[in-house]
Parts: sequence; structure tokens; C-alpha cells
Amino acid sequence: MVPAKRFKTKEKATIKIHGRKNGITAVMGNMSESGAGLIIIGGAYIPRKGEVVDLIVNLSTVQKAYHISAVVAWAKYMKMGVRFITKREIPATAI
Repeated sequence: MVPAKRFKTKEKATIKIHGRKNGITAVMGNMSESGAGLIIIGGAYIPRKGEVVDLIVNLSTVQKAYHISAVVAWAKYMKMGVRFITKREIPATAI
């Protein structure tokens, strides 16, 4: 399998974890069509591998926010990678 081409970015994002009230503030370091790498800059919880999250990316240049469902592929210290998923792929237990 060929890895998806990644594009560097510094867009701010909020990570909302299913089943938790507070969001996490992050910076998206890179993005591809299948996922993203994030650096956590604020929050009281580090998501774990396998958790379903909502990623809210604020694109300041177009003044628009995008909501993307994702699953945590890996997490280490204050960095994490997510794989984008469709609404159909969200487990019923995560809703």
C-alpha cells in the first residue's frame, strides 16, 4: 500500500472525544486525504488509540469550520495521528 501524500499545515483544530464534555485544542501539523497528524496544545485528556473523535478544523483564510469524524490511529506524548472515517464507520457505542 502506498502512503497517502501528506501536506504540511498549521491550522488550529478542536478535538471532541465521544463521551467526554470538554474538547482538546490542537494544531494540525499535516494532513492527507485519509488522515492527519496533530499536536495537542491544550486540554486535560490525551486521546487513546481506537477512540472515535470529532475533529473541528477552523480555516481562518475562508472563515469556515469543517467537522470531520476520525479514529485515533496512534498517540504518543502530545502528538497523535487520526484516520478519517465516515459516519457509517462510527461504532454505535461511540455515539
